[in-house]
Amino acid sequence: MRWAVAEGVPVVAIDNTPGSVPLETAELPRECVLLFGQEGPGVPVATKTGDFGEHQWSRRWMADLEARATRSAITSGRSAARNRWVLDVQIGWQKVVAHVQGSQPSPFEVTFDFPPPDPGDVPVIEGELTKVGLAAALAGSIDDALATVLLPAVDGQTRHSCSCPDQPGPCLHAIAVACVLVERLDKSPQDLFRM
Repeated sequence: MRWAVAEGVPVVAIDNTPGSVPLETAELPRECVLLFGQEGPGVPVATKTGDFGEHQWSRRWMADLEARATRSAITSGRSAARNRWVLDVQIGWQKVVAHVQGSQPSPFEVTFDFPPPDPGDVPVIEGELTKVGLAAALAGSIDDALATVLLPAVDGQTRHSCSCPDQPGPCLHAIAVACVLVERLDKSPQDLFRM
């Protein structure tokens, strides 16, 4: 990089991230240095060591899931998340579906089913939305009280399943997806409204 800068040679980043332009259609300078991003499939995570979850509510949800898993599944699942074994994560209404590369040729499918809000929580949701405003909440301005209600973490309320043979789980694949999911929710808490 220093050489390219010193010589005035442009550096062009090559990666397959959202918003990237296909290389075959990009106009490149005749002389340039191509800088390739991390290759391979999978969803990257920022948490390189330790526990996943930036907020109290995301850490609480992870702890509830991990309380039902073996230490081996937790360790292996965190490693799988860090090594980009989680290929995709799709958030839908009260459901998250993901695919995780495992020991078989085809990826395993992991599903999380989220319960609807408890009727007793509706006043909390209404109060929090009144306090911050609906537009602000939908833009991601969500406090811990509201997020805790939207992402319940009480005695295994979130049901999960995995197509791997290591059941009843939570298996390492479910833990890996949970790690990726809480990072995504920590960065974009408005996605809680889609669940």
